Amino acid sequence: SSSEIVIQEKIIEPKNYFLYVGTRGECKNFKYVLTIFSEAKKRNKNYKLVIVSKESLNNKESNFANSLGIKITDIVQINYVDNSLLRMLYGNSLALLIPSKYEGFGLPALESSKCGSIVIGAKGSALDEVVGESEYMINLSKKNEIKRVLDLDFFGEDAKKESKRLLERSKNFSWAKSVSKLENIYKTLIKDI
Repeated sequence: SSSEIVIQEKIIEPKNYFLYVGTRGECKNFKYVLTIFSEAKKRNKNYKLVIVSKESLNNKESNFANSLGIKITDIVQINYVDNSLLRMLYGNSLALLIPSKYEGFGLPALESSKCGSIVIGAKGSALDEVVGESEYMINLSKKNEIKRVLDLDFFGEDAKKESKRLLERSKNFSWAKSVSKLENIYKTLIKDI
């Protein structure tokens, strides 16, 4: 889609923003999100960071963003969106940023994949199962990983291939499959009683 997105009186240009969805506890590695975004801003000063989260940035996060050269006008904070708006945000983002150190499952990565978005996540977490092998995944212990990933294609054929791969991979996960697997576990347990 090429027309702007307006949410809560905020104008968001499609394919001109990185997206972060969820809480920002220590395990979510939000400082790294800000670090990725600050590096992206060096490449295109018009990029925005859209944050969908119940809580607004706290003073510590704002100060850290400021120390990286990120202006408050570079960040679009959205406290609530319904599912259709969230899908639109996923599908129109350059990428979802989810460099969690620890991730229970990675539902935002799966949702983003189902919407055709690229996922920039941390290797070695639960995201490996959701995202699989990807050049866009970051090894948090390696230097220059942010630059390496931001040097990848976000607009051309490689980006389209990655989006398509993630969409296909996302089909491996569904609530129906999860319920069926859980049902089979219970049936096996009941037989053993």
